[in-house]
Amino acid sequence: MGFLKRLWGYIKAFFRGKGELFKVELELPIPSSSALVGDLLVVGTDLGRVVGVDLANRKALWTWQDPDSEMLVYGSPAVAEGLAVVGARDRKVHALDLKTGQRKWAFRTRGDVDAAPVSSSGRVYAPSKD
Repeated sequence: MGFLKRLWGYIKAFFRGKGELFKVELELPIPSSSALVGDLLVVGTDLGRVVGVDLANRKALWTWQDPDSEMLVYGSPAVAEGLAVVGARDRKVHALDLKTGQRKWAFRTRGDVDAAPVSSSGRVYAPSKD
């Protein structure tokens, strides 16, 4: 596979010089960049959803949404230690299980978390508009 391109509502896979290989429709605007772990692509969307896309089977494997809000997920997910960590406009940092998409923990900040968090040595660093 050459590279992946994000579009409004689609994840498209391209092979360099060969054109489009396939696309997966998510039916949601995708303002964030994605993260790739093996064949799992994780991307944040509008309406507060985070989607895990199985690229080998070309379909969404799981979708997570905070039941309390439809916050926007702008920043790219950080992936480490079996988790995808995203910041959102609900002023929280959310850690999701990469296999199931279930939330493992959340941390409230005093401001929106629009930028991508990073993870290193078991710690998560997330910029917010505090």
